[in-house]
Amino acid sequence: MKILGVTGNSGSGKSSVCNIIKKINNTEIIDADKIVRELQDNKTIYYQKIVQTFGQEILLDNGLINRKILAEKIFTDKTEKEKLDKLTFKYVVDEIRNRIETLKTTNVDYIVVDAPTLIEANMIKMFDKIIVVTAEENIKINRICKRDEISRKQAIERLMSQNDDNFYKKYADFIILNNDENIENKVKVILEKIERE
Repeated sequence: MKILGVTGNSGSGKSSVCNIIKKINNTEIIDADKIVRELQDNKTIYYQKIVQTFGQEILLDNGLINRKILAEKIFTDKTEKEKLDKLTFKYVVDEIRNRIETLKTTNVDYIVVDAPTLIEANMIKMFDKIIVVTAEENIKINRICKRDEISRKQAIERLMSQNDDNFYKKYADFIILNNDENIENKVKVILEKIERE
C-alpha cells in the first residue's frame, strides 16, 4: 500500500489526476475539499469556529455557510485567508489523518489524498510520495471560471492568493503538467516508477 499526496493550486487538474490513478489501480481517494464541505455542512466545531471568526453574514437562511461569500472574503484579503487556513489545517488535517488510518486496514493499493494546501498544512510526512499537478495559467483560469461559475477577475484573484507552481515543485517527487494532453499516459509513467521503487 502506498499513500500519495496530490497537490497544486486551483485549476491545475488535481482531481483528474486522482481519478486516473483510481481507474488504473485499486485506490481510495480522500478529497480535502469534500471533507471541508462535509465538516461545514454538518455544523461541526470547525463550522462553529468559522462562524465565530467571520460572522453571521457568511450564513445562508438555512444556517449553512454561503461558500461564495466566504470565498470572496478570503480571496480578496490575505489576512482573512490565513484565518480560515489556520482553522482548516487544525480540523481538516485531523479528519484526513483519521481516514488514512481507517483505510490502512483495507486492501487498497493506493490511498490518494487530493489536497491543495497539503504542503502549507505540514502534511508532507504523511505520504510516501508527493505528486504536484501544474497547468498553464490561462488553462487554470478557464477551469476555475467553469467549475465555480465565477468571473475571470475572481479566478485570477483566487490564483493570486495562492502559492505559485514553483512553491509546490520544491516539494514534489513527481510533477505533472496537466494541460489536458496525454494526461493518462503521464500518470501511468509515474505509477510505474512508484511500483518499481
